[in-house]
Amino acid sequence: MKANLKGEYQINNSRLLKSEGTPLRLVIGTRKKPIGKKPLHFILEHQESGKYIFLSSLFPYNNEAKKGQESYSMDYEGVNYLLSIDRNANKAEIEVIGNKGENSLSSIINSELGAKKYPI
Repeated sequence: MKANLKGEYQINNSRLLKSEGTPLRLVIGTRKKPIGKKPLHFILEHQESGKYIFLSSLFPYNNEAKKGQESYSMDYEGVNYLLSIDRNANKAEIEVIGNKGENSLSSIINSELGAKKYPI
């Protein structure tokens, strides 16, 4: 079942709880030993059955914010999202920033790294 990630969340440490609409529990995980290009953080869905389902890696996004605030881009089911966390207010928000294609997550990351696009 495809989860609707968009919305506002209450945050408690690494757990995000969405109460509006369909309830959703997310967990931000940290890789002990990041390998290659995989980022340090990732996000999981914690299902009512107790299972954890991997959703996406979390790519740092414009993290020059104030202390206690973080932003990450992520890709889930072909949709690109922006996760904004305000640890001071214990709140987080996930918003859609585009679909696969021209504004894909890899395009965003590559443009932030200064990569040039060449037609195939």
